[in-house]
Amino acid sequence: RQSGKTVHLPVPKEFWACLIDRLIEDGYIPVVYQNWFTYDMSRDFADKCVYLVPKNMMDVLAAFRYVGCVLDVHSGISRMAIAARTPFLSVMERLIFVEDKEYEIDDLSCDALPRQYLYSFSTQLMVGGPSEWKLSVIDNIMARLSGFFSVLKDTTLPSTSESYEEVSYDR
Repeated sequence: RQSGKTVHLPVPKEFWACLIDRLIEDGYIPVVYQNWFTYDMSRDFADKCVYLVPKNMMDVLAAFRYVGCVLDVHSGISRMAIAARTPFLSVMERLIFVEDKEYEIDDLSCDALPRQYLYSFSTQLMVGGPSEWKLSVIDNIMARLSGFFSVLKDTTLPSTSESYEEVSYDR
C-alpha cells in the first residue's frame, strides 16, 4: 500500500511455482484460481493442479466452498472466502489488516468461520529466490496449513443459506 491505495506488486512467477511445488510435495492438490491478474500456471503444472477459471463470481464462491479451504497470499481472496463461508489462511501485512479494519469484517461475518492470519511483508515475495521464499514465507505457510487442517476436520462449517439477523457492534 502506498498513500492508502493498493498497489499491485510484480511478484515473480517463480514464487508461485515454488509455492505450488511445496503444496504438492506436502500432499496437497492445489486448486489454482486463475483470472486476469494471475499468471497462467497450467503449462507448468498441467497434470498436478486443478485450475479454476470461472465465468462468474457464483462459480468462484461455489468452488471455494467445495474445496473447503482458501489460501490467500497477499491477494485479498480471503474476503471472497468469507462470502462463500469457507475457512481460509490469509497471508497479509499487519498494517493493512489494521488500517483497513479487516478485524471488523471478521467480527461481523466470521463468528463461526475457521480462519488464520499469517502476517508477512508483501515485498518478501518480490526479492530473493526459492531458498529465501522458503525460509521467509513458504515454510510458515506450510506449518500453519498443517495445524489448520487438523482443526478443520472436526469443525462444522457455517451455513451458506441467506440469513436475516441483527449483528451487534458492541464487541
